[in-house]
Amino acid sequence: MKITFLTHSVDGVGGTIRAILNTATALTDLGHDVEIAAVFRRHAETRFPLDPRVPVYPLVDHTPQACPAAAADTWRARRAARAPSDHHPSGDTRSHLFHRLADRRLTRFLRGCDADVIVGTRPGLNVYIARLAPTSMIRVAQEHLYLGHHSPQLRRAIAAEYPGLDAVVTVSAADAEEYRAAFPRLADRVRFIPNSIQPPPTPVSAGDSRLIVAAGRLESGKRFDLLLRAFAEVHRRHPDWRLRIYGHGRRADRLRALTDRLRLGDAVSFMGVRAPLDTEWAKAAIAVSTSRRESFGLTLVEAMDRGVPVVSTDCPHGPPEIVTDELNGLLTPVDDEAGVVKALCRLIEEPELREKLARAAIGTAARYHPRPIAERHVELFSRLRARGPGRRPRPHRFAPHAGDSARPVVEVDCVDFGRLSFSLPGLALHRPCSPAVTVAGTVLDAAAHTALVEGEWTVHDGDRPVRAGRIDDRVLFTGEAGPVPVVVVPFADDDRLCLRVWRRTGYAEVAAVNWDGPRLSLSGRLLGAPGGGDLELTSQDATDTRTVPVEWDGDGFRVDVPGRELAKAFTGEPRDWDLSLTTSEGRIRLGRFFGDIARRADAQRFPATGMGDASVRPYFTADNELSIRVTARP
Repeated sequence: MKITFLTHSVDGVGGTIRAILNTATALTDLGHDVEIAAVFRRHAETRFPLDPRVPVYPLVDHTPQACPAAAADTWRARRAARAPSDHHPSGDTRSHLFHRLADRRLTRFLRGCDADVIVGTRPGLNVYIARLAPTSMIRVAQEHLYLGHHSPQLRRAIAAEYPGLDAVVTVSAADAEEYRAAFPRLADRVRFIPNSIQPPPTPVSAGDSRLIVAAGRLESGKRFDLLLRAFAEVHRRHPDWRLRIYGHGRRADRLRALTDRLRLGDAVSFMGVRAPLDTEWAKAAIAVSTSRRESFGLTLVEAMDRGVPVVSTDCPHGPPEIVTDELNGLLTPVDDEAGVVKALCRLIEEPELREKLARAAIGTAARYHPRPIAERHVELFSRLRARGPGRRPRPHRFAPHAGDSARPVVEVDCVDFGRLSFSLPGLALHRPCSPAVTVAGTVLDAAAHTALVEGEWTVHDGDRPVRAGRIDDRVLFTGEAGPVPVVVVPFADDDRLCLRVWRRTGYAEVAAVNWDGPRLSLSGRLLGAPGGGDLELTSQDATDTRTVPVEWDGDGFRVDVPGRELAKAFTGEPRDWDLSLTTSEGRIRLGRFFGDIARRADAQRFPATGMGDASVRPYFTADNELSIRVTARP
């Protein structure tokens, strides 16, 4: 069969895009001819790798690579883009993005589409298919959200237009039942087929990391605020456990502010977007979701596939169909903070239970691997096609984009803090004002270190920066810091593969930063240099220096910074203080250099303490060094 998926775009990072790409690849593996039509293309390259066997046709292309039929920057195109759509239903959350130009391009594509089956992936797109796609093809609506998400206007459009379709496919059984109840005319056409995940090459989690991981859009429905409050209690009982949150969204600043109010400090890290996430799941001991609603629960299945036991709210629709309480995870009531605390603490305190749930989770996740899911799609499409082939329309004039071939995707495997290997040989490292460094073969090791000055380096293939693929840096997360002269941490800057390099005679590696009343207690290890000195606080304007005695135990240090003294020195203007240990090798800045986080200033934030008219807050600089900022108290 020839199968066409119609989607909004493929250059974002959402779960719907991942699911569509997984299904398209799996159907291709089964011998079918699959293509994707993306209404909009705004970026030359995608965040997720595309299967070269599956062409993607942009219809409204805003990139310089646009073919004439899809170009969005002509005079006629710009004029049509200013007029509202005649077809896209007004109640869809993306209605404002559609216009008459999209109408014309979709009309042209659908009338020229020669697929046996066309699958829409959003309600608005399904309306286009119902109105404009030839009746000779099988027309299928996929629901990647859920009926309860849709506005009354959009429900009316579904009731009016979906009877013209051959099937409606939801990603949860519960949502399928809601569709049947709400639209009796569609009852015999509603089917349930879950999303699939692509099993990665990353080994499963060891389960002993004392790390809790959550992932998703930072929006109100995900209830990350509840998770933070629950974790505050978990952290009080188990202070050696940490929480990482992956994702972005409109509530990011609010969630960071809540973390400050809860005084969680670096126990919580906001990690931003990572794609793919499998190496991050493999670092976790527990995965958690506190959503009020989930259409499916893709991140839960991805975590389970890496052998991570999950704690999830028993919310509609997907999670209770994926997680069986006490068998492969734990379910808690929706909006129940105490329930989340109880479930997390139980898994923390019962490692045998974690191990049992993890084993069962791997088996559950296998049911969502691409092949069995693709076979269910094929079964549905074949049954619908039994009515016989229809006419073949004239082919459309859209061309598949080839943006992903412009820059190679490079994966990284870390051996330790100084050695790593690339999936592509002969790469070059670039940094402004520094000579380029060529990597001999695929391994970056001590031979290349002599040419690497401290700073951020971008990885290039020839004169092009490469795109970041899978970065397996688990050894940096779990590995012990050692007295190495050069520390190299790979990371993705947007989609570019970069390396953060530190080159120092010694590292004052901070392990703990905690407020104890007006004192800021710091502890850590001094690596690569002899200890025995004091802590020196130097104002960044170089007008003031303070010295504080340090308690030493071998290479371990502990020091209490007198916050009240810094507050008394506050004169009304913000003032920053740098922290260094004085040693026989010179001053060595405090910081956190060993680990898998190249930019801690973005990920970890410490709470401020008010003292008189001043507010004192420790923070990580752009170089992962520890400093203190004194400002006016809010």
